[in-house]
Amino acid sequence: MSLEEQITFTPDQQVHLNAWSSVYIDAQIQQKLGITLSQFLINPGKYLFLAWLTAPHIPTNNGFLPLLPAQVAASRRIHQRWAEEEE
Repeated sequence: MSLEEQITFTPDQQVHLNAWSSVYIDAQIQQKLGITLSQFLINPGKYLFLAWLTAPHIPTNNGFLPLLPAQVAASRRIHQRWAEEEE
C-alpha cells in the first residue's frame, strides 16, 4: 500500500470498528490470546469467550466483560434520553 492510498470507511463501519477496537483493548485480547485486532474482528464473540476462559480470575471493569457494540449504543441512547428529560 503506497502512502497515497487510503482506506475509507462508511460512518457505520467507523462506529463498528471503533466499538470493537475498544472491546479488544478493554478485554486485553492481544495480551491474553496473542491475536491481532484483524483476527479478533473476524469472530469477536469466539475470542471474547476464549479470553474469558483463559483468565476468568482476572477482574476487568469491576469483574465484568466490556460492553458489546450494541450494548454501548443502547447505553448512549438511554443516557441521551435521561439528559433530555432533565432539561
